[in-house]
Amino acid sequence: FPWIVRLFPDIKYIHWVRNPRDNILARHMTDDLADFGISYPRAQQFLQEQYPLLAAQVAQEDGTQQAEVHLRLQRAISWQYQYEIVKATPKPAHWLSVRFEDFVLDQQTTLARISDFLEIPLRAIAVRPESVGRYDQATGLSYFDFLDEGMQEFGYTIPRIQARSATPNQSGTQVSPSVDRDATNLKEQTPMATRQSSSRRSARGKRHPNIILFGIDSLRADHMSCYGYERLTTPHIDRFAQEGVLFERNYSPSIPTTPAYASMLTGRDCFGTQVVALRHKGGLREDVPTLAEILREEGYTSTCVGFTGNPSSRGFDKYIDYPGWGSWNEGRSPKAQNLNDVAIPELDRLAKGKEPFFLFLRHMDPHAPYLPPEPYERAFYHGNETDKKNKSMEPVMHFKPFRDFFASWMPPGITDKDYVIAQYDGAIAYMDACIQTIFNALEAKGIEEETLVIINGDHGETLYDHECWFDHHGMYDNVLYVPLIIRYPGKVPAGKRISGYTQHKDLVPTILELAGIEKALEMEGRSLMPMINGEVASHESEFYITECTWMRKHGWRTPQWKLMIALEPDFHFKPEIELYNLIEDPEENNNLADSQPGVVAMLRDRMDAWITKRESETGKPNPMHHQGDWHGHEGVGPFKTSQQAYDTLHIGDPNQAAKLQAKSRD
Repeated sequence: FPWIVRLFPDIKYIHWVRNPRDNILARHMTDDLADFGISYPRAQQFLQEQYPLLAAQVAQEDGTQQAEVHLRLQRAISWQYQYEIVKATPKPAHWLSVRFEDFVLDQQTTLARISDFLEIPLRAIAVRPESVGRYDQATGLSYFDFLDEGMQEFGYTIPRIQARSATPNQSGTQVSPSVDRDATNLKEQTPMATRQSSSRRSARGKRHPNIILFGIDSLRADHMSCYGYERLTTPHIDRFAQEGVLFERNYSPSIPTTPAYASMLTGRDCFGTQVVALRHKGGLREDVPTLAEILREEGYTSTCVGFTGNPSSRGFDKYIDYPGWGSWNEGRSPKAQNLNDVAIPELDRLAKGKEPFFLFLRHMDPHAPYLPPEPYERAFYHGNETDKKNKSMEPVMHFKPFRDFFASWMPPGITDKDYVIAQYDGAIAYMDACIQTIFNALEAKGIEEETLVIINGDHGETLYDHECWFDHHGMYDNVLYVPLIIRYPGKVPAGKRISGYTQHKDLVPTILELAGIEKALEMEGRSLMPMINGEVASHESEFYITECTWMRKHGWRTPQWKLMIALEPDFHFKPEIELYNLIEDPEENNNLADSQPGVVAMLRDRMDAWITKRESETGKPNPMHHQGDWHGHEGVGPFKTSQQAYDTLHIGDPNQAAKLQAKSRD
């Protein structure tokens, strides 16, 4: 690369990679060396040094069989050699890595990604889907363990049945392939570690499943490729979704973080939890059990990663923190890798136990500051982020309450809003790649079939939307609309998409039903299994929505309308009442409150009737009216004017933000 870059400093380099397991089974240009009398002794030597048991068994086979093994190893070494070159060589400024499999199986999305990178239109070509995944039908060796690092980096699944080197594996068992004399083909023997895992799986098959819940902070569903986003931000989660059920209209009715997680982890609405404010004072009421507490009574052991100090994090057996807010000196932070560094060893510990486990993982990558590490920071942006002609960031940096916060983490001189949006997308893509590492660990441990895995988000994010810049306030759908994907092999169908309406409160009853746990618990949420089974379209298609942070508002959302009413003036100078026709104006840009007073009155009546009903059922007043210090500043508010809010509220650097986020709950 260095000499190419010197000749062509603006070169755009596309790096293609293919699953080495298919490479091993495909003809390679080095195969022809033998035709010219050139031998490849390195493969034979490597086999003898690293796989002595396999080498001894191969030596007993005929010449054709021996040659085939040497040839496949030769191809594997060639793939690894190319991987090492790519890893060790500095990359050009414009670099795009493309997986062959993504191009073949989803050419439209991948071609759009390449076209965006090259800034030229590209035409589709004929492809052969059968060229992907040949190893599933092939006999003989198609994998060697020295390929692990590269396969993991590019998101390829490491097989459970593995050809291991002479070095003992983690279980202390040396693994080697055996020869199937009848088929005269090399087939791999199942490692002892895998057989032990299978035995444990059989024993657990009569018990409750393991549960892993990804509770991702600030993840907009509409910025995930599996939810229709034009950028390929979540290729690994996309594949995960194809193995389970994706809910297309999942909402977080009470934002932001604290009330959202409270509902997600209890199955209760905001009246049931009495939690609506980000700075909620005190803990969760003792008569509201959390999912961790419910599962503990059923024999589960549990671990919470990255979510200490929150009211709804009560009840876990173990808490682990990781650097989820901080950044490197240059402002970039490997948040998801920091999580993996503690979560994967913990997963290993939990998987070795006899009890089923519940692992809760809170990823922070889509939460500001979102500045992902290389190469993700340029994955979706190819312009000039400091172009002085671009003025789109001026209103952002002049917004007094947040300007110090933005200046503390955004690179200096940024003028283009699209660059910051691309950082958000890059952070999602980086997190997606790291989540695949956790999926790989599940598969490697042989516990995929007995583990219920859920991907969920607490709330979304306003990027450049509605002048609520790069945060998560305002009850617009870009904040309320969050992902929900459930995978449990054999228990939920693969590749199914549910178009009905779902909410956070429905998650806990769904988990309990899938886990086979029957308990008489007070919950407003309902299991989603009837929707999955096609018995009902939705449980509730209209619902109460709340926000209690920098703004204090509530409202009512139906499939067609959204009503938002301010209980206090906000620092964005928004009108007291907002009404949007979600069918004609899904981006919520045209406020119809003045022109449709009848609709406002109708929706207000529905909302008030529901509030009265819930107050009667719970015996408690609407928490939106008695939360107190919802702004995170003692003695501040309620505000009488938007100007007062604008002049008073302030958020500084990320460390201050973290302290506000974790403010003590007495």
